[in-house]
Formats: sequence, structure tokens, C-alpha cells
Amino acid sequence: MIVKTRFGRLMMAAMACLLAACQTSEMLPLNSDPDLVQGRLDNGFRYYLAPNDAPAKRVYLRLVVNAGSMHEDDDQRGVAHMVEHMAFNGSKHFKGNSVINALEDAGLKFGIDVNAFTDFENTVYLLNLPDNRPQTLELALRIIADWAAEVSIARDDLDAERGIVLEEWRARLGPMLRLGDKKSAIEMAGSRYAMRDPIGDPETIRQVSGKRVADFYRRWYRPDNMALVASGDIDVAKFKAMVEQYLGAMPTATTPLETVDFGIPLQDGLRAAKVHEVGAEEPALELSFFSPLEPDYSRAGYRRELAEQIAGRMLNLRLQQWEKQHQDWLLSGAFFSSAIGRETRQSIFTLQLKKGEYHSAVSALFDLLATLKQHGFSDKAVASQLKRQLKLEQRRADKAVYSIDIAGDLVTTAANLDPWLSYKDRARLNLELIGSLTTEDINQALARLTAPSSRLLLQTLGAGEISALTSAEANALWQQSMSRQHSDFDAGQQTSEMPEFKAEAGSSRFIGEAAEGRLKEYRLSNGLRLVFSQSDLNPGEVHFKALTVGGMGSLAPSEAQKLRLAVNLADEFGAGEVPQQAIINYDSDYPLVLSSLLDGQTQGFSGWAHRDDLAALLQLFRFKLQQVQFASNALKHWREEYQATRAQYANDPGEQFASTIDARRYPGVPTVYNPAPELLTTLTEDELLADYRRHMLGNTDFILFFVGDIDEARLIRLAEQYLAGIEVKREARKQYQIRPATPKERLQMPVSGEPRAETEVYLTSYPQPWSAKQAYLLSLMGELIQEQLRLKLREEASGVYGVTAWFWQEPGEDFSSGRISFSSDPERVDELIQQLHLVLKRMADEGVSPHSLENKRRQRQDRLQRELKSNLGWLEAVSQSYMAVGGPQQIGQNIRFNEEVTAAELNSLLKQFILQSRVFEAVMLPASE
Repeated sequence: MIVKTRFGRLMMAAMACLLAACQTSEMLPLNSDPDLVQGRLDNGFRYYLAPNDAPAKRVYLRLVVNAGSMHEDDDQRGVAHMVEHMAFNGSKHFKGNSVINALEDAGLKFGIDVNAFTDFENTVYLLNLPDNRPQTLELALRIIADWAAEVSIARDDLDAERGIVLEEWRARLGPMLRLGDKKSAIEMAGSRYAMRDPIGDPETIRQVSGKRVADFYRRWYRPDNMALVASGDIDVAKFKAMVEQYLGAMPTATTPLETVDFGIPLQDGLRAAKVHEVGAEEPALELSFFSPLEPDYSRAGYRRELAEQIAGRMLNLRLQQWEKQHQDWLLSGAFFSSAIGRETRQSIFTLQLKKGEYHSAVSALFDLLATLKQHGFSDKAVASQLKRQLKLEQRRADKAVYSIDIAGDLVTTAANLDPWLSYKDRARLNLELIGSLTTEDINQALARLTAPSSRLLLQTLGAGEISALTSAEANALWQQSMSRQHSDFDAGQQTSEMPEFKAEAGSSRFIGEAAEGRLKEYRLSNGLRLVFSQSDLNPGEVHFKALTVGGMGSLAPSEAQKLRLAVNLADEFGAGEVPQQAIINYDSDYPLVLSSLLDGQTQGFSGWAHRDDLAALLQLFRFKLQQVQFASNALKHWREEYQATRAQYANDPGEQFASTIDARRYPGVPTVYNPAPELLTTLTEDELLADYRRHMLGNTDFILFFVGDIDEARLIRLAEQYLAGIEVKREARKQYQIRPATPKERLQMPVSGEPRAETEVYLTSYPQPWSAKQAYLLSLMGELIQEQLRLKLREEASGVYGVTAWFWQEPGEDFSSGRISFSSDPERVDELIQQLHLVLKRMADEGVSPHSLENKRRQRQDRLQRELKSNLGWLEAVSQSYMAVGGPQQIGQNIRFNEEVTAAELNSLLKQFILQSRVFEAVMLPASE
């Protein structure tokens, strides 16, 4: 299960009203959505039913309980989360954890389609149903009814689950969590939030009685405190009758619902604080403005919030430009505004610093805010942003809304008891109101974001730093900045006339269709193949790939690392002679994206754009092929950042563990943890540029792929103009294969600062000639092994929170690999590793049951089919097939493999793999005292 430490209020997305009662302005058309049926049963249980056929036959159910850690008594800290766990461990109709078996038999995958989370204010149970058959809906509602009123909380089940919850607590421990807790304690000081971490108190988890767990369940799981969200391909009338049948039988509560204080005391004035946590020592600043969340359901309130959203976006654009002016000390800056708790709003500026020069960084930030206060945004900047926003809203209005997204929005509505504004009304209002916004409106919104007098400057100290600004010093700097007159700078979206690429046009000829007409193939006059698939799934959007053979696997490891670095530096600069900032600022209403691709056996470029900007994207591609350029001192800056990061993580146990594993498995081979020495010392920018020219620009024998919403004739005209003139170059390469070593002795490293062990088990099996089907079967095998390990190590032994298993084989490799990992109590490592090997041996001896295979096959079938229905999934499948066999033959092959797989062939591979595997075990333990 998942614990969320900040659920907050999501501001109703595009609706985004800072919700406030206002009787003097036109009210919004709330709760009038014809596509949503909502109501209450006689017992007070609420329901939200949203029929939607995107995708067809899928249904997404959410049980929303308005009770989280904030509803716990002092002796129940963590009980809300424990109740969530117990819902999967026995109820009236599902004994033990048979509910998981029942759902998996219906085609759901635990952890993906079946899950739950607990946060401060709510507990939410999620079921993503693979179909809308009556028997599937009946099963789901029976389970939800049991969760709502019939959870058993048997003593033995509770005692077994304590270990799992403790392992979840243990798995979360780390520097970033402690740093976040320290920040929250300051931000939420004086509130219940500061004392109610949803994961709970470990001692309470160990000792709390079953009675106190049941007390929480009976106290808060009551029909007038719960709601069902259903979004998907449903017959509303029939489904509503089922809801009444299964959830209407819950007895009506006879006592008033208790109230909880969700307030966070707001301290007036600017206060400064500092936090530090060993292992999370990236210096940073956070400047927050806190204000109450006040409902405003009026049209005027909606308009104000829309203006604040746009002002927030413009703030982030301004911060991007501001970063360029302060690159010597600033890594990045960002602004966002959201809820903190249920009744408070936080608008926050975050700065990631290269070094802990807090005084100068704070002074620069305050100067920026003073400049914005004095000058605001220019007419030109506002007009540009409003134009872009209007186009984005127009395109968004044309897009299908997916059921899973509707379910997520309705969970927010149900959790916060908010009214609902339909997607159509949101789109209509956005389009109408954006056109009415002025520069004055946006600048007033900007002023409101930073107007609250409750302010907090939170400074995260870096390694070795002990001093930071005091409240008095921060206030003095604020007054200095605000009292000075600052000169404005043009922060508008600067349009850039990209240089026009003078391409020599060519011609093309149609080759034929494939994939039942979904693919059209052309041959350009320079010999390059072009494969096109028209799709209006995302209106106006076009995705592009240019791929050829090569990749990291075609170079010696040290050479591959150099090329990877060269590619990163080239992409950071831009496209050929066109810098990245010019691409970002290009006068377009849609992002223009182009980047390099460098995989194991293929390489090239990918991008996406609106169809109106496709000519610009293809020109960028030609500039990319024409030359390569790095930013000034790019290699020097990379080395400085790498060395700083390396120094920062020098004492990080996780990094030490991963680096040592790499060194043991790949001795003498450069890896991400152990790079080639010349990258850090003798390598020059000229050498990197030469590598890029040779390996990336010297290998242009592409297959060109396009998927998206563009007229075929127009695409071909653009291809003839910009792509048919590409000079085709081929670089002969061979594929390198790196085989991992398998040390016989277990690696044990007592270096962790946490009270847990991290266990990794690596398996390598020889010989295993590669085939596409075997690669698929290995992946399927990994899921089945993971399921059996979950049953043994978690459900039976209560020794882990989760266990992961990956099994794979890359093309060209003559061995297959597996990796199993989990975290646990250090005292139980040997026991759990022994259990792991017993599970593997049993599976090798007995194989997997046809029933288990059928469940997993059914779960995968739906996922595989959905992947091919998305533009990116389809593009990936098409490009993989063409790069592997030169044509469309392998598109959808995993669906065929999944349909054809038998228990006999899977068990044969499973037995062969396990019996032939060489095993390497690695364990990170707590540091010795």
C-alpha cells in the first residue's frame, strides 16, 4: 500500500477556483454535469458515477474514506494506515488475503490495478477493472462493501500485518524523508499535521491493541463519511442499482460525525529557519507565502484563480531567464502554489543552489520579487502568454478525457466535499475568460500570490555549513530590496526567428501499406525509408523518430561513455547552431522538442511538435545533422558538477553499495558509478566534438518514423523538402558484449545509517541464445516469480513490505539475467534469502500452475493491447520492429506470445534458467557501532 504524506487540495485543476461563497457575483454552474450522476443513499453514503468510454470496457472504482492520520487519537498513531492494510487481510466474504486472489482471478494485478493509500485526511482504495462484465462489477462492489463495513481485524491477521507495516516504515527511512519531516515540522508548526505522520509511530504499530484498531474503523468507516467514485464504460442506471444493493445495506450512523481541526496557525511576518540532514545536503532555499483557503464559487472567483494560474506560469518562465543570469551559484528555480493541509494555501519559490551562499541568494531572490512588484509583467509578455494559453485550452478542449483521470478528479471532489464543475463547463469558461484577461488582471494576480504576510524563508544547509540567515537578517534584506528602485528587464516570451535551413528538395515514391493499412511506407530520393501512421488520438500532435543501427553496444565501454557525455552536452546546447533557449522561446503555441537517442543497439533522434510547427522541427533536425556545438566551458561545468555530486555522495551508503556491486560484477569496465578516468581528467571538448561527429553525424542511414495527426500529403511534401536531401552516411561498427562476473561469496557491506538491510540477488544463466519470444517469456517469468516471493516473504513470513523481481535478456546477448531485491530487518536477512532460494527451487521443480499463468497472461493481455493504442506505444512498437527485422512483422508480437504461451514451455525455461544460474548475493547492513 502507499502512504501519502501530503494529499492536500488539488484546486480543482483547470477549474481551480479558490473556492469562496460570493453572493454578489454570478455563480458557477456547479453540480450540473449531465455526464455525472451523484447522490446519497438513504444511509448517507455518497456516490459519483461518471460514464465514459475512453477507453472502452474499462471501469475505475475508488472508495474514498474521509479519515486519515489526522483522525487518530494520540494512542492510535499509524492506525488509519493499519486499517487500510487490514482491509486486504480478512473480511466477511473474503477470509485471509483471499480478496487478492479473487481480484487476480478477475484479471487485476496487485499493486497496479489493486491498491490503496492513506494520507493525512483520507484513505482511498483503488480498483482498476479490466472489463465491465456484470460479474466483474459485482465482485468489485462486494469487495468495496466489505472494505466499507465488514473488515474482520482478527488478532492473528493483525499481528502478522504489524511486521509488514513496520517493514513499510523501515523501507521509507532515509535522509530525504527526515529532511522533509523537518521542513514539515516548521511549515505546519502548531497543527495536528505536525504530529500525525500517516505512516505512524513504530512503537504504536508494534503495541496497539486490536480493540483500538477496530475502534478507529468503527468510528470513521461509516456511510456518511465515505463515497464511491466510478468512472468508465458503465450503464449508469444498472450500476446505481448495484451500488444501492451492496452499499445501501450499511446501517445509518446514529451519532453525529466528529470534527477534526485541520487548521495550520499562520505566523505573521517573515521568519527564517534552517534545516540540515546528513545525506541530503544539497543547499537550497524555499520562500513560502501562506494564506487561508477560502471558498469562492463565483464566476469572479474562478476568473481570479485562472489569472493566478497564468501568473504562476509566467513566474516560472521569468525564473528560467533569471537562472541564466546567476549560473555561478544557481542550479534551478521554480514556483508553485498549492494546498498544504486542507485549509491552507502555500505559494512557494524554490531555489537549488550550487553553493551555500545564502545571503547573496536571498538578496537576489528578494530583488527579483521587488522588480516584479514594481514593474509586473509587460503587455507584450502577457499578450504572448495569453495567446499561448488560449491555443492550449482550445486543443485541450478537443482531447478525449480518460476515465482514470476523471476518477482522480472525482476523488478530490469526494475527499474535500467540493462541488463539481463539468469538463465542458471548465473548457467553455477557460476559453471565454482567457480572452477577457488583461495585463492588469495578471499583475494583480501576481501581487496576490506574494501578498500574504505569513512568510517563511527555509534554508537547507549543505555539507559542512552551519550558518544561515536569521529572521532579523532576512527582514532587513527584504526591506532593502523592497525600498530600492529596480530596473525592469524584458521577461516576455522572446520570439526567435530560427535561421531557415536551406535544404535541397528531393522526391519520394510510395512503397505500400502495412499493418492493415495503419502504416504507409515511402522511399525518399536519397534512399531513406519513411514510415507514417496517421492518428488523431491527440489532435494536432506529431511524434517523430529517426533511427539507425549502432548505439552504446557498438562501442567499447569507455568510448560509449564518452559518446553519451558528448550527446548530453550537445543536447544541452540545442540543435546545431540553434541554442536551446531559442528553441524554448520559438514563437509557437506548442512545445517544440528534439533530442538525441542512444540506446543499446540503436541511435538517432526523436522529437514532437504540433503539426503547424513540423517544418520547424524538421529544420532543427537538419541543423542537428549539420554540425555540433557545446555551450561555453560545457565540459568544465560538467566536471565541476560531477565532482560536487561525487563529493556530496562520497559518504552516501546507497551510492557506495551500488558502486561496489558494479565493480564486483563488471571489474575494470567503466560504468555510471565508476566512469572512465579520462572523462574526469584528460578528455578535451575537441575530442568529444569529434566523437559526436564521427558516431552520431557520421551515421545517418535512418529509417524515419512519423505518428500523429497530420495530413499525409502535407507530411510527404515536408519530407521531400527537408529530409530527402540528407546525405546518407554509414559507419561500420561491431557489437560489443559485456558479460557480468558472478562472485561466489556474498558481498556484505555494513555501511548503512538506517536500521534496515538492503538485499540484492543477481542471477546469470548461460548459454541462452536471444530470441524475441524468450525475452518476453523471461519478463513474464519474472512477474510470476515476484508473485510467489511476495506470498512467501510478505504474506507468510511478514518479513518484507515488497519484493521486486526482473528477468530479461537484451538482443545480442548470449546470457539471460535476473535481479531480485527487497529490504528487511537486518536480523532476518539470512532467513529471507534462504526462503528466496527455496521458492526458486520449488518453482524449478514444480513449475507454475496453469491457473497462475492464466491470471498473469490475462493481466498482461490488457496492458499490451492498451500500449498499442497510444501514439507513443504504437510508435515504439513500429520502430522496434523495423529496426529489428526491417519491417512491420514484429508489431504486436508480444500479444501473440502472450496468447500462445503454455505452462509447459514457460516451465521448461524456468527450470533451465534457475538450474543453470550463477548467483551473486549483495547485502547492505547498518553500520557497525
